[in-house]
Amino acid sequence: MDNPWMIAFIIIVIISMMCTPVVIWHMYHHAPFEELKYSLLFVLHISLYLEEISTLPYAWSSVDVLCDIMGWLHFYSGFANVLVVTQMGFHYLSYLISHYPTQINSWIQKYGTYVTFGLPLITLLPFSTNSYGVSNEVWCTLPSGSLVANNWAIIVFYAWIWLCLFLNTGQLSIALFRLSQQTGVEQVRNNLFSSIGLYIFITTLCWLPRAIPRLIHLFVEYESSDLLYLLTTVPLYLSGFGYAICYYIDVQSNQGKERRASSVHSAGSSLNADKIADILGGVDSESSSFENPLYRGGRGGSTGNRSSNEFARQMTPNSVNSMGGRAVRKDSGVTENM
Repeated sequence: MDNPWMIAFIIIVIISMMCTPVVIWHMYHHAPFEELKYSLLFVLHISLYLEEISTLPYAWSSVDVLCDIMGWLHFYSGFANVLVVTQMGFHYLSYLISHYPTQINSWIQKYGTYVTFGLPLITLLPFSTNSYGVSNEVWCTLPSGSLVANNWAIIVFYAWIWLCLFLNTGQLSIALFRLSQQTGVEQVRNNLFSSIGLYIFITTLCWLPRAIPRLIHLFVEYESSDLLYLLTTVPLYLSGFGYAICYYIDVQSNQGKERRASSVHSAGSSLNADKIADILGGVDSESSSFENPLYRGGRGGSTGNRSSNEFARQMTPNSVNSMGGRAVRKDSGVTENM
């Protein structure tokens, strides 16, 4: 623990592990899970948190059984993390390039859970050769120094990670090409770096330093070290910061949309009230009151008359729509379109 790199790493770990639970808590209480995006994001943050826990240095290495379990959890949750991001990419692209986004999203909703939690179970296979263990007396993983463990790591984990990263890179490239056909750099930037676009970008960026060393190790023999493992693991915890920022941007964006929608609704209510008052304005000049059928008693008795202006101010856009967008003038029986 005298290594300054390790101390800096642990500080990053602690801060990141404080961010992720806050996001999970907020999503659990406030996210609209009827939207596919938030269901995927919730699973994404949980898988990240499990991986953060299982990758803690020194925490599990002293007990063999616990270390084996945490080594497996590290690979399982990391695999699930990348699978969720890949599904998010297809969900994202379905609205950009597909004429059938409903079918793609329906498939994700129907089978995505099985893929996310089922496919990573292949990471249990290294238990058959007792390959999970301690690396450099610090980390619980599939040690790259063991040929059998390294082969397992490639077969059950890194080969799939490389495939998902390839797909994620392709998704971003297609999205960039598609959006570049739109007019306006501002529009391209806003769409590409939407919340989902940022999640894909950050995940791809943070996984490359972790996946590349294992790929190089297939062709070049080198001895692993704590410093190398730190440099390849720090991006995992940096992604915790990145995901928290993405979620904060998404929440702020949604709140802005709600405020704009509320303003439009209020303005629309005022305009509709004025329009109804104008249409009914002639009634007051003839009879000084307007009998509102909405205020009649349940057995046909009337609760009284109300002025047309008062009634118009109480009408909402939904009330107008429920009347088919029309107003009925009682005195003439004429229906006027609004």
